[in-house]
Amino acid sequence: MGHEQNQGAALLQMLPLLWLLPHSWAVPEEQSMIIFLPLLLGLSLGCTRAGGFVAHVESTCLLDDDGTAKDFTYCISFNKDLLTCWDPEENKMVPCEFGVLNPLANGISHYLNQQDTLMQRLRNGLQNCTTHTQPFWGSLTHRTRPPSVQVAQTTPFNTREPVMLACYVWGFYPA
Repeated sequence: MGHEQNQGAALLQMLPLLWLLPHSWAVPEEQSMIIFLPLLLGLSLGCTRAGGFVAHVESTCLLDDDGTAKDFTYCISFNKDLLTCWDPEENKMVPCEFGVLNPLANGISHYLNQQDTLMQRLRNGLQNCTTHTQPFWGSLTHRTRPPSVQVAQTTPFNTREPVMLACYVWGFYPA
C-alpha cells in the first residue's frame, strides 16, 4: 500500500513538469484530447522501479439507432483504477478515486480543468460524437449479410434415436 502511495505521489509531483515540455511538442488543437495518453504512460513507466504500469485515457459515445449521441464519457485511469472523469453536469473533470490515489486524481482533475481547449472539446462531446460518426454510420449499421446454412447428420447423445439432423447457421449480420 505504501508503494502505491509513492507511485501516486511521484506522478503528482511530476504533473507541474508538463509546462516544461518544449514548444515544438505543441499538439494541434484537434489532437488535444489524446495528448495525455502517451504523457501519462511515460510518466507512469518513468516513476517506477519495476513492473508494468498503465495509464489509460478512454472516451466513449453512446449512440441511438439513428447515430445521434445520447451520452459521452471521457475518463483517465491508472492501472485500471479510475482517477478522473468528465462530468457534464458540473462541466469539469471530477476525481473518481477516493483511496490512496486520491491526491493524484485531484491533481490531474485540477490540471485538466485549467486546459481551456480540452474543456471546450469536452463540453462539445455529445455534438462531436454525432458529427464524427455520421459519415460512416449508414455503411456500418445498414449492412447485411445472409446466413450460411448447413444441415448435417449427427449422432444424438440424449435420445434413443440412432440418427438426428442438425442445422448449423453462421456468418450472418446482424445477428
